[in-house]
Amino acid sequence: MAADAQLNNTPNLKDQTAPELTTATAAFATAPIPPELLQRLFERLQLKVKKGPLYRAVATVQQNLAAASPIERLQQILADLQLRGIQVAQLFWRRFDQRKLPALLFHQGVWHIAERHTAGVIQLTSAAGNTIEVDESELQTSVLLWLRPPQNAEEEKAIQGQGNVAGRLVWRALMAERGWMGSVLIATLIINSLAVATSLFAMQVYDRVVPTLAYATLWTLVAGMAIVVLLDWGLKNLRARILDSASCAVDKRISQQLYDHIMHLQLDQYPKSLGTLAAQVGGLDSVRQFFSSGVVFALIDLPFALIFIAFIAMIGGLVSGVYLILFPVALALGAITQLRLRKLLKKQLMRVNERQGLLVDSIRGAESIRANNATWRFAE
Repeated sequence: MAADAQLNNTPNLKDQTAPELTTATAAFATAPIPPELLQRLFERLQLKVKKGPLYRAVATVQQNLAAASPIERLQQILADLQLRGIQVAQLFWRRFDQRKLPALLFHQGVWHIAERHTAGVIQLTSAAGNTIEVDESELQTSVLLWLRPPQNAEEEKAIQGQGNVAGRLVWRALMAERGWMGSVLIATLIINSLAVATSLFAMQVYDRVVPTLAYATLWTLVAGMAIVVLLDWGLKNLRARILDSASCAVDKRISQQLYDHIMHLQLDQYPKSLGTLAAQVGGLDSVRQFFSSGVVFALIDLPFALIFIAFIAMIGGLVSGVYLILFPVALALGAITQLRLRKLLKKQLMRVNERQGLLVDSIRGAESIRANNATWRFAE
């Protein structure tokens, strides 16, 4: 994979001859990695490692491989702990992607765990548990060890997989943080319950107000319905904001992942038409539009159709049988329509990508196209 190639091509600090390493490299190469920091780092990365085996592995490696580089010692510690699928990179801070924190950082002759605190500020935690905040400009020549857990390798594999890759990326990013689902479900439950109140209001008006001209009852019901309508409006706006926030998070996470993947691709693996590639990446903007559209609302509201049928059965009895018969028919029609629309949308997306790719490539090569008088060929 591309990310694997990046890790394998990471320069070893022992081979560097820059003046900035003359003093720091010697201390970096010989400084032992505290097991307390490794324990905290494994916890941050959600790796289950027992304290006893970890301390024994660190002590054994430090005794037997004291002359080895820190990355070699860390790899041996991982091997002794039987932690497979974890890759280690050793590089300067200025070359490190801060989104991949936490990592082990060697700063001012001491090992720390580096974590992002605020924009431009890094929080360093020592083996004793003391924390300091350092401006990232002070860490440019510091060296760090970064561990890539197995799940990141699986995400990279998902991008290179076959089939509906975009769908897998979207659902993986969507399920990364599931806190919004509970809020949306609660809001949807209340909204649909308020929809039942609207029907009950109409029934009460026809049954109690109209025959007896009870205007006092009417104004009471209207006041109650006004509160219900305002509450319904507020909850719908709240649900829309939650879904919009979730779609923004998904869009940002997928965009960052794809950008990293494209930047790490080998040059000979790029497609011939870079315009088509740009159009395909730009097509992911529709992810946010999908999550903020009425399609998601329909999917969320679908289970509550059974609740409405239950209310109809309580009030109208056998009348609910009509809705029970029509419910699977409506589901079947929706499924058939969805399958046909998916095929048509797939063809349309391919044509849009080809057209956008041709436009971008034509603008980039406009000089050559006009020099060869080939404009008419591209315009057909």
